[in-house]
Amino acid sequence: MLLPRYFGVCRAMLATDIFSAVDRSPTDLFLRAMSKAHIHLAFLGRQLRFRLAPGFSLTVLAAFVLCLARPALAQQQPGPETAAEPSVLYPRLFVGLGGFVAFFDTNLRVDSEELGIGTEIDLEKDLGFNNRKLDFRGLGYYRLGRRHRLTFGYFTMSRNSTATIDEDIQFGDTVFPIDTDVEAYFRTSFANLGYRFSFLAHDKVEAAVGLALSAMITRSGISAVGSVGEEPVDVGQETKDVTLPIANLNLGATWNPVSRLVIAASAGGLYVKVSDVEASVGEIFAGANYYLLRNLGIGVGYNWVKLGAEKTSGTSVDVTYRYSGLLVYAIGAF
Repeated sequence: MLLPRYFGVCRAMLATDIFSAVDRSPTDLFLRAMSKAHIHLAFLGRQLRFRLAPGFSLTVLAAFVLCLARPALAQQQPGPETAAEPSVLYPRLFVGLGGFVAFFDTNLRVDSEELGIGTEIDLEKDLGFNNRKLDFRGLGYYRLGRRHRLTFGYFTMSRNSTATIDEDIQFGDTVFPIDTDVEAYFRTSFANLGYRFSFLAHDKVEAAVGLALSAMITRSGISAVGSVGEEPVDVGQETKDVTLPIANLNLGATWNPVSRLVIAASAGGLYVKVSDVEASVGEIFAGANYYLLRNLGIGVGYNWVKLGAEKTSGTSVDVTYRYSGLLVYAIGAF
């Protein structure tokens, strides 16, 4: 009954002694293991006539094999000097600044409490707005942790036009008669702040879901600058500024196929109604970032957005805004 107990003690003392001697050669460790075995066996032999338990030889053999494998295992463990560089998918701070070449399709209606529902105006067709424009755009995020980040962005789009209208246009409280020469402008700024959670956060692949809240600041106006036929007219001007809240629930993924390249794609949309404002948005993005240096790079992407917003109180405003195009930007990642 004493044999299992004493050989259990022997195994424990043998394993402890072997692995505490990390600087010894495999041969020295083996000889030390066998000397320890003989010591314990001699101690046991006084009572048990040197009878060797079958499992003891396996214990010594396994300890010797582990000693031989220990240097190889140590080489596979990343130490401070051999640790892998952080993945380019997970910088603490990411900022992109560049230009957006967008193609537009815009409809705008501004109602009046006195005149009723205004004219549905196709800005590109009815007022001669250019349907293509290069504007500034900024985007980025700050990571609170590997799976949590705050996103932010800002971009502005400003267009002007001069046209002779071919129908009466009611814009707010003013009616512009047919054949009137008009000047018009439409300027939109978007500022957004959001949160994203990465439910998949591997070194090479990340997938996340997020919610972003945006303020769409729209400034628009029409003024008469000519005449009706040969008769000069003074119909004045009408302007309308409005800020509309927009929310976007999105799903995205990024992939790091090679060391300096990151490929990204996302899609999202949401409909919200807050007080007297209804808004809906749909968005698709696909792009790639390439790091020329550890913290600096360039990015390119395609972005498609469709949004609609309506404010029903006071002077009602209804905007349907579609744009898509190429985004090119410089990257800073820290």
